[in-house]
Amino acid sequence: MISNKLNQIMKKILLSFLFVAFSISMNAQNIIDRQTIKDNPNNLTEFVNQDIAILRNNFPEFNKTDTKVLSKIFYFKYKSLTADLSNEELIELTDTLKEQLKTTLGDQLYSKIAENKDIFNRVTGTTYLTK
Repeated sequence: MISNKLNQIMKKILLSFLFVAFSISMNAQNIIDRQTIKDNPNNLTEFVNQDIAILRNNFPEFNKTDTKVLSKIFYFKYKSLTADLSNEELIELTDTLKEQLKTTLGDQLYSKIAENKDIFNRVTGTTYLTK
């Protein structure tokens, strides 16, 4: 019984370590294919965590206290992307995400993120407008 619990703890530690290592090595150019999002509706939290890790790793002024709000925003984004959206609906989604991110992050950090098109397109979902 103790060895089973120890094995479970070790697996959790290993999986956590692998996730952190993966998140750190990730960059915004690793856009998640829209079909992958649709095919994996139970993995949306992983996609959310990747977006947050990208912000955390690329913007030292990122306030970790905003993580909970950003998690909700990014979860909304990925949940919306699991549906078949028209181009107009995608535009509406990205406009909403931009407003929410600007409000949450503040004008200065939002502007700084907007300067990095790869990251901006990923976190706002605008990358899916061209596909």
